Amino acid sequence: MGQIRPTEIVSFNTTVDLNTSELSFVLVWENTTSSLDAVLYSPSGMEINSSAQPPVIYNKNMTLVYYVIYSPEPGEWVAKVRANAVPDIGESYWVIFDTAAASEEVVTEEIPANGLEGEPEECEECNE
Repeated sequence: MGQIRPTEIVSFNTTVDLNTSELSFVLVWENTTSSLDAVLYSPSGMEINSSAQPPVIYNKNMTLVYYVIYSPEPGEWVAKVRANAVPDIGESYWVIFDTAAASEEVVTEEIPANGLEGEPEECEECNE
């Protein structure tokens, strides 16, 4: 949790690995009369903002901003949170950066309906 003052800009960093399939950024604040926003910067310097197009997902409501980026560029990502309109005493906020690793290949085996490999054995106790 942090406190942001009027016109202040606060930066946050996270590192994305090569095997990351998804990067999520969430900004939440308390006061519905306040206005905060966030812009992300990729490791190569590309700006991702509210006009982002798919496959980037962006959404904002009265107290939340979030981004979801699929197949993000590996390296250091930066988020800049801006206080567009907050009280003079500031606004409490929370930031979450989260990543999801690429799924490993799932190997499946065909298993007989009875759950046993090979021919089922006779169960003497079952036939009593």
